[in-house]
Amino acid sequence: MCKARDADANYALSVRRDVEEQEMLERKKQEKYRMDRQKYREVLERQIEDRNRRRLFRDVMSDHERKVNSLDLDAYQKMDLHLHAKIVGAKDIEEVSYNTATNSLPMKETSTSPSYELVKKSEYGGQ
Repeated sequence: MCKARDADANYALSVRRDVEEQEMLERKKQEKYRMDRQKYREVLERQIEDRNRRRLFRDVMSDHERKVNSLDLDAYQKMDLHLHAKIVGAKDIEEVSYNTATNSLPMKETSTSPSYELVKKSEYGGQ
């Protein structure tokens, strides 16, 4: 009878250890999940802060953009309508006049780029 009781006690002890071990693993798993969620939340918060910071300065030119466009910026401040930018096809623009009816700057182009002519000819049967 004593052996049966000892066997039952040993079995109960081993079951209790297994249950405690499973509970400990479950707690570790929950803690890891909580930490991962916390890290992910921090990443998302940084992304939101970064996006909001960029949104504040999206209309502001960087130093490099200012250097590249400095001639156009100076011309704009002096109300000069001459284009200085290196825009493809813009070298052939002869005259820019301000249209007061539409509040726009229509541009008169003297010719198109050679690559445009090739595309136009290929699309419309070489005319």
